[in-house]
Amino acid sequence: FVGFCIAASANVLAEHLPVRTYTRVDGLPSNHVECVHRDSRNLLWFCTAEGVAWFDGYEFRSFGLRDGLPSSFVSDTLELRDASYWIATAKGLCRFDPIRYPSQAHSARFVCLSPAETEGASNVRVLLESRAGVLWVGTAGGLYRAELTRGDWRLSYVPLDQPATQW
Repeated sequence: FVGFCIAASANVLAEHLPVRTYTRVDGLPSNHVECVHRDSRNLLWFCTAEGVAWFDGYEFRSFGLRDGLPSSFVSDTLELRDASYWIATAKGLCRFDPIRYPSQAHSARFVCLSPAETEGASNVRVLLESRAGVLWVGTAGGLYRAELTRGDWRLSYVPLDQPATQW
């Protein structure tokens, strides 16, 4: 009996899951993918060196310079609790217009913000929404907080008050 159980479990462990590789040929903007995120609609968002794309399981929809992104290099995406989409690029932070998403995706509009307080600040690298609903923006020039003020989004520098570290 024990031998039968061991033999049966070996068959279960040997099961292979389907794996598929996607490339530019399939519709990705670039084969260099920085990160992948899944949104509340179960779309996969791909951040690449040539723009951002979402995948619905059948096809890719890509957005780049021609769609209003200030840079083709996209390092991060984030869907906030309010269903807005934010895209981190090498030349600023962009808000994806949800009104045109996804039915008119190729006519998407972006509202872009670029902080200018410190060197490298426009190079947005990472995005995070806190439990309190604050959008935190990590850049090559420091940390910023995105705030909606009188209907316009603004980035405010957040001093960390820590000594500089030598790398």
